[in-house]
Formats: sequence, C-alpha cells, structure tokens
Amino acid sequence: ATFIADYYVSLIPEKKGQLELVHPDTLDKRMEKLDWIKEWARVALAYKNDPKEYQKTANRFYGGEMACAGMLYAPMFGLWTTNAETAYTAAYDHAIFDIGYAKDISGITAAMTQMAMQSNDMDTILNASVFIDPYGYQDSRLVGRIAYSLAENAEKNVKAAQELVQTQELFNSNPMAWEVPSGYPGTQDEWVRQEFIYQALEKNKKAIPFHAGEIWEITYTSLVFGDGDFEKTLQFIVNYGRDNDTVAAVAGMILGAKVGYTNLPKDLKETAIRVNRENMGLDLEVMAQTILNTYGKP
Repeated sequence: ATFIADYYVSLIPEKKGQLELVHPDTLDKRMEKLDWIKEWARVALAYKNDPKEYQKTANRFYGGEMACAGMLYAPMFGLWTTNAETAYTAAYDHAIFDIGYAKDISGITAAMTQMAMQSNDMDTILNASVFIDPYGYQDSRLVGRIAYSLAENAEKNVKAAQELVQTQELFNSNPMAWEVPSGYPGTQDEWVRQEFIYQALEKNKKAIPFHAGEIWEITYTSLVFGDGDFEKTLQFIVNYGRDNDTVAAVAGMILGAKVGYTNLPKDLKETAIRVNRENMGLDLEVMAQTILNTYGKP
C-alpha cells in the first residue's frame, strides 16, 4: 500500500507547489500513468488511513467489479515461501485490492506457483487448487468453493473436447464448421479440440473480461490443455483473446516456476527481454538481479 501510494504521489506533476514547466508530451505521459494508477492509489491510501474508508474504497475498486488485481502479483508469493499453504496465506493477506472469492483465487495462484517450484508434475501443481484451502472456502454454505467449481468445469471441457476428437463426432456432424484455416500449424484434431474449448469458455464469460473468475477459469483451462508445455499453453491463451495478457502472465509465471528460466523456449524469452527493453524501457535482467541482490535467493 505504501509503495503504490508513494508511486502515485511521485507522478503528480508538481514541484514545490507549482506546476513544472515541461513539454506537453512529457506531461501527457505522466498523466497517463496517473490515470492508470489512481484506482489502485485510492485503495492503497485508504488502507493506510482507516479500516472503514478502506472497506468502502475496496468495494468500489474498478467500479465494484471483482477484478483479478491480486492474481496478477500473487505468483510472486510462491517464489519465496517454503510451502503451498504459506504461499496462499501470504498472497491472500496482501490482496488488498481483491474482494470476495477473488482473494481465494489470488491465494490459489500463489499456492500453485509454489507447488511448481517443487514439482514438475502438472497434476500435483493443479491439485493445489483443491487441497490448499486454509480459510475454508469449500465449506461455504449453499455455494461451496467457486474457484474449485470453475476449475472442475475447465477439466470437464478439456476432457470432453478430447473425447469428441477421438470419436470424430464433432467433425462428422458438421465438417464445414471444423475446417482448419489456412496457415494453422497444427492438425485438424488439434484445431477442433482448441475451438471446442474456446466455445465452452465463451458460454461462461463475464460481462467484463478482467473478472477474477473468468481469468481463473481460462488460466486453469490453459494449464490443463497445455499439460505443462509452455509454448502450447501460451499460444492457447493468446489466441483465445479476452484479457489474454493477464492470463498469459499468470500461467506463464506458474509454468516458469515449473521449468525454470533456462528451460523456457529460447526465442520466446529472448524476444520478451528485447521487447521490454526496447519498447517499454524495462530491463528485466537488471530488475531480476536487483531483486536477488536486495532480498536474496528464495
């Protein structure tokens, strides 16, 4: 909260009470950053100041939408904690921008990342979403654990797609609907399987694409679909659309923890480093080294 509040203040275009005389383009860039961070700053400042004020501002964060805010940074808690439950509670407690079961989803994301630091087995990593539940979401009367229900639905969709491909039922019923587009690098079975899952996800999409439940369902679906293959998983996410940058970041973090930086596809990691450096002004290698130097290895 302090970091975000301080960052927000640093962007305010004032110096000693007077507006800086800067080029309009420079001012526009700063105002763009202010506009992006103001929702977060509002909650962070309230969190520092007063519990009642925080409760009100947290519940109007992005207009009261159950955003996937905490899920974006939750994987980081899986890197320095020693077990999945500790990762869950650390992420949950720090998810001050989350409401409702979005906090549970943030905790699960951290737990899965921590599990990925210990195991290469996808079933073990995915099972963290079932067995790590320190605050008893599964015991919720009438509703149960929504994150688990969404994950279970994802499992069913991926399994159903595979079964339909194996029996050729989908293709035989309407061949024209499942023709492979020109340039698609995979097989017809792969295309049909992917498109069937996309259609299933579309049926359950929310009004706003950055809804935590939707992000979680797509993330979990992609991890089951990709079965540990980094590139296959990320391609599935990006080609689906919706809030694909967020989903790709979260799934990529979990799989990155699983395989390690050295084993990531060479062209993808080199492109990511170059584009961030040239287009965003972010040197990821320097930033990573700074974190290690400051906090030590997990």
